Amino acid sequence: MEKNATLKRRNPQWVCQLAVLVLATIAKTGSALVCDEVVYVKYGKRAVIPCTCEPGFDIVSWYKDEDFTSNQPPFIYLDASGKNGPGYDSHQYDLDQNGSLIIYNVSLSDDDCFMVTAVKFNSERRSVQREVHVTVISGPHDPVYPVVNDFIYQQHVYMDVNRKGPLTCSLYHVHPVVNLTWNVLDPSHKDKIEFFDVAIRNTLNADGTFNMFLDSNYIVEDLSLRRIAIQCEVTDEISEYFAETTKVDLLFPPVFFIPVFPTVNGFTNQQHVYLDTDRKGRLNCSKRNVIPSAHLSWEVVDPVLKQKITFQSETNRSRNMDGTVDIFLTSEFSVEDDRLERITIQCRVLGVAEDDYPNVTTVDLLFPDVFPTVNGLTYQQHVYLDTYRTGQLNCSKRNVSPSAHLRWEVVDPVLKPKITFQSETNRLSNMDGTVDIFLTSEFSVEDDRLERITIQCRVLGVAEDDYPNVTTVDLLFPDAPPVPPAPPVPVIEGCFSQQDGCVLRMPRKGELACGVMKSHQQVDLRWKCDEDLFILKEDRMVIKNHSDVFDVFIFTSYYISDEVLDLVTIQCEVIGWRGEAPSAAKVSLVLEKAAEPGLEIKVNFLLGIQLVLLCGVSILICARKRKRRTFRNRLEMYVHCISKGSRDGTGTSTRSQNTEQELTHHSPKSSKGSKVAQESAACGDLVETTELMSIAENGGIGFRDTKNERLVQPLLSESGREVATDNREKKDFRDAKNERLVQTFLKDLQLLYEKYLSHKRDIEDTVAIINEEEKDENKME
Repeated sequence: MEKNATLKRRNPQWVCQLAVLVLATIAKTGSALVCDEVVYVKYGKRAVIPCTCEPGFDIVSWYKDEDFTSNQPPFIYLDASGKNGPGYDSHQYDLDQNGSLIIYNVSLSDDDCFMVTAVKFNSERRSVQREVHVTVISGPHDPVYPVVNDFIYQQHVYMDVNRKGPLTCSLYHVHPVVNLTWNVLDPSHKDKIEFFDVAIRNTLNADGTFNMFLDSNYIVEDLSLRRIAIQCEVTDEISEYFAETTKVDLLFPPVFFIPVFPTVNGFTNQQHVYLDTDRKGRLNCSKRNVIPSAHLSWEVVDPVLKQKITFQSETNRSRNMDGTVDIFLTSEFSVEDDRLERITIQCRVLGVAEDDYPNVTTVDLLFPDVFPTVNGLTYQQHVYLDTYRTGQLNCSKRNVSPSAHLRWEVVDPVLKPKITFQSETNRLSNMDGTVDIFLTSEFSVEDDRLERITIQCRVLGVAEDDYPNVTTVDLLFPDAPPVPPAPPVPVIEGCFSQQDGCVLRMPRKGELACGVMKSHQQVDLRWKCDEDLFILKEDRMVIKNHSDVFDVFIFTSYYISDEVLDLVTIQCEVIGWRGEAPSAAKVSLVLEKAAEPGLEIKVNFLLGIQLVLLCGVSILICARKRKRRTFRNRLEMYVHCISKGSRDGTGTSTRSQNTEQELTHHSPKSSKGSKVAQESAACGDLVETTELMSIAENGGIGFRDTKNERLVQPLLSESGREVATDNREKKDFRDAKNERLVQTFLKDLQLLYEKYLSHKRDIEDTVAIINEEEKDENKME
């Protein structure tokens, strides 16, 4: 297989060289057509094979080697009519204006020798040819870096090893064949380690790529070294396309250190080793400084599983100066049962002196893909996924028959129509003839009410009985999307429980209110009414609550002009709602009977008369009260003067002398003196007023009031002073009571006047509306 692969790579160059020799007899070469001899292109990418053709050529054609040598037409060419050929029609190839070839999606079939020709159809019949070697670069894949000693997922490996042993480096799914080599990273260590028995081999995969293997052994003679860093890398003319490398740190034990346990795959002095591996692979076990008759062997711990694994082993020995040997056991193992998850084996020393080496190293081989792997969750037979109703699922199964395939199945047949899949399958060939299958599916569930669907990923095909294990997946969907909010329902004041057919008894002029509560959108309200109802005034109020809902209200003053009409139907409508049309609230207004013509004028006239009468009565009461108060003040002053004269013992004849003395004693600047002077002057005036005395003695007008009479009589007695004081307090109480009565009367009078003004404004508004209607009717006539 390796030989055939090499021949396949070299054949295109040999065919191209032969084509050039054949065409050399008819071609005139020169600089008219310039092309690169070797071009590297990346697999799956867009590539340009550069060629420059000077102007004047009538046709530029591109051939592959087998087409050119067999006189087949070009797969793409450019002439006066434009671009033609099966390659151009397939949209895989194209030509630019210089004649360069464009490959839109590079495949491994493009790894070939191409021939380009340019022809002039003039008198010279000139023709020019060039060959171009195109090499397609692909990989590596799974993983993208070299693998050292089967450490698949480690790009930097630390290995506790002996100073002599095997090393393997692998590179998977590459194209073309490349060279692998070991590179010592520290220049000072290049002469400290020696690689021998180096062999490079490759295998061809079904997809046309190669798996590369570098098998080698190493030896380190310097016993003082404890570490050497090496690197596995690609070294040839295309190494720049394979830049990923794997670094290995070889860790050596001290000279005096002898491992107690056998060393497995470089894990020195470890009694129990866990290896994630495929069901086919390689194991290494070594033991240093044992007797020459000893040998190493693998043993299965569980006798039941002994028949499930097979070994093909090879033993190598290295003699030491002390007569002992180092034993190296290299084994290829194979497990045929795909249902096994784990096998535990042991590496031990056997032979005549096996009792001298009782220590064994236990190895747990952990195999992947017992069940199909869903979304990267390995070793899980039941998977729960919280997901949306649309998404992507991945299912994979490794090392299965090439005829097998993966499929999703719904467990409940009733739910089968509820979910749809759009799937794509990819395959990867293995060296043992099996394939790895990868199923990528886009799913969709249309029913928002579903909370869960249970599906299974299983292997189907000719050999499906060999893979009975399935992986069950529960798709858990979130709650259904929220139901759009219902449109708000308006409510009219007085109709809270009657959206339709509400009846209200209302006046012909009044106010209406309508509102919506907890609206999820900011809306507005409006009235839809008959022509007989006039909107006088509208006020709106919008309240935003903490939960981003709105309360909207409209307050309206209305007037109905038709006095015969006794029933009006109006609606309160919501406007500005985005979504389902909201409903409206309807109300029927039963109107009060219209008043007789001129009734309000009569009422206002009576109210006016009543107001005039009340004002007149109030004026008379106030005048009489003022007159009585003036008389009382003068009478009290007179009594005061008489009482003062009696205490002095001189009577009224001493008034002038006392007055003069008081005026002389008190300065005019003193407030007390001024007050005394005023009282004296007043007393003088009262004494000289004989008319007042006559009235008091004869019971005149002032004493017709019994209250004043009761007030004056005690004052004329010897103890009149004390009694007068009591009477004054009683008088003040009666005055306060009269004053409260007057204030209450005035308030009632004010309310009556305001009511009169309100009726007057209503009548004026009504008259104005009637005048406007008469003007409109006159215009229409």
